[in-house]
Amino acid sequence: RCLRGQNGHRGKYIENVGHRQQQRHIKEIREKAETALWFSETYGLTPKSLSLEDNTGQMINVNFKSQEFNQGNYHCIGCQPNKPYDNLDEEEKEKIRALLFIMDRFSISLEGYHELTQVEKSFPRTYLIESYTKVLDSKWQVTRTPGDAPGAELPFKLLLKHEVRQHNIELPLQNIKVKISGDGTRMSHSSNVFVCSFAIVENGQNYLSSSGNHTIAIIKGKEEYQTLKASLTNVICDVNTTIKEGHIVVDGQKVNLEFFLGGDYKFLLLAMGMKAATSNNSCIWCKILKNDRCNMSLKCTHFQSAELLRIVDSTWSKQPGCHSEPFFTIPVSNVVLDELHLMLRITDQLEEGLIYDITKWDKDDNHKRQKSETHLQEFLVAVRSLGVSLCVYWVGEKLEWTSLLGGEKRILLKKLPDLFHKFLPPERVEVTRQLWMNFRELLDILNKENLTDDDISAFETKAQSWGKQMVNMSGTGPGYSQTIIITPCMHSLVYHVPVMLRNHGSLKMFSGQGVEKKNDDLRRYFHRKINRWDAATNLLLVEKRQEELREEERAKRPYEKRDSLYWMDGGKQKAAKKVARISTSIPSATPTPQAKTESVLKKKKVPDLITLLEQRTGKKMNLKSRKQDLINALLSSDTQPRSE
Repeated sequence: RCLRGQNGHRGKYIENVGHRQQQRHIKEIREKAETALWFSETYGLTPKSLSLEDNTGQMINVNFKSQEFNQGNYHCIGCQPNKPYDNLDEEEKEKIRALLFIMDRFSISLEGYHELTQVEKSFPRTYLIESYTKVLDSKWQVTRTPGDAPGAELPFKLLLKHEVRQHNIELPLQNIKVKISGDGTRMSHSSNVFVCSFAIVENGQNYLSSSGNHTIAIIKGKEEYQTLKASLTNVICDVNTTIKEGHIVVDGQKVNLEFFLGGDYKFLLLAMGMKAATSNNSCIWCKILKNDRCNMSLKCTHFQSAELLRIVDSTWSKQPGCHSEPFFTIPVSNVVLDELHLMLRITDQLEEGLIYDITKWDKDDNHKRQKSETHLQEFLVAVRSLGVSLCVYWVGEKLEWTSLLGGEKRILLKKLPDLFHKFLPPERVEVTRQLWMNFRELLDILNKENLTDDDISAFETKAQSWGKQMVNMSGTGPGYSQTIIITPCMHSLVYHVPVMLRNHGSLKMFSGQGVEKKNDDLRRYFHRKINRWDAATNLLLVEKRQEELREEERAKRPYEKRDSLYWMDGGKQKAAKKVARISTSIPSATPTPQAKTESVLKKKKVPDLITLLEQRTGKKMNLKSRKQDLINALLSSDTQPRSE
């Protein structure tokens, strides 16, 4: 009675309440009983169940940490998953699977779906969706990552076997290529997430999609060597063990594996235990010095010599440009560049050179004249006419501009060189156009899936020629003022990408496009779907549910692009621009009186403006007044009421 009065239950007895209340009471009893019996483990004893009897004589057996149902009429939902989903017919199960896929795909919450069920009674009840969600989540052994940074991970071998089982293996002894990737992404102003994933690169075009890249671990923290080394300890151990074994056994069948390391240049440097890209020896594949990168007279074979070629061995951390051991025991020959980030980083340099040339021309034209940005505005008009949104702005004394997506950069590479004459100085037009067009030709070859030996030889020759063009641009303008204009990515494009093409046939299969799409999906889930209390775990579970239910995706009707020129010339962007925005001002058919007056005043000379202003105001004006100040004074005098 004393306990009942203080902390005990004060409501109805269990036999006098409904089924849901009974489940809730049993769960509460189980939790309190487990807490009360904590001391039993100090004796080496673990309580398994608790036998109870209600006032009607009904026996209730509450199981502790068991996967079996509790005996009796009262089931403890805290002891085992509630499985009303299993009691449904196959048609209802299929409907629930499709609904859960749509809810996760488009970030629809359970609360939102519950409101829909109140409007449309034919929808499956919310508790069925929630029950099936728990059933799917229970399939994955999600654990916390080691280290200080919060994170969640899954067993790598379990994931790999699951995906290999889905993969069509025609030849049991054929090597399956597995690419390990990593990329950090910013979720909000205060949250950064690092995603470690893998992909089977032979799986058709699926490696270019988000669903073709499978997340191993998600870490909520910065992309730094020490953080990743500690948090990915289990992943690194599993991957290196699998690399050493060289195969896995799936359903009794031995499958040989070949591992690759891919990603952007920053992740590759971190994973290889190397210093930053600005260090003196920042090339992953050779030991070239920063000051020697601008020498474009050498051949690719020069950097494959024993003196320059890097090899992963016990002395790796002592090699120039290295500070620690690499994460994975993957040979340097299987470390591949991501063609997407390669294109992004080099086009960043091309854009910088172009914009600074334009602003310098504006600055030269502004000498002893009214300040204007005529050529910069012409450049922005030309870019926007191609369906690409770009803004250039000043932050203090530093010039910055909005970053572009990969598709937008490809549009500019293809179409903008034909418009250079509109906004570049005449002497800079042709050299800049050749630089852009030759780089586009390199990308066209690089994006081919099946390259011949002639294609690779042509790529090597053109890449070296383009590198010489880039070196010749050094010091010719403010956008090419770097002492060492050849970046690590440019050096790799000229001297190491041809070797990769000969070894692997193509780099298209190692593209980071799918990884970037995965980041976009996770960012959408982060803001619209998950509970951020345990963001890493929730993100991982949502993604795995999507992979489990990917067969539920609606098969969209095939669309045939009959007019290829329409799509190649940006027809989709043109169609989008036809829709008028409410924020767009409607141009007036006739100019306002003030605009008409201002245009007339601008045609007059300064002495005439001074005379006119003196007549209106009756005051003597300064003969050194600026023209625009005089015009503003005249316009303001027109708007002021005149005294009669």
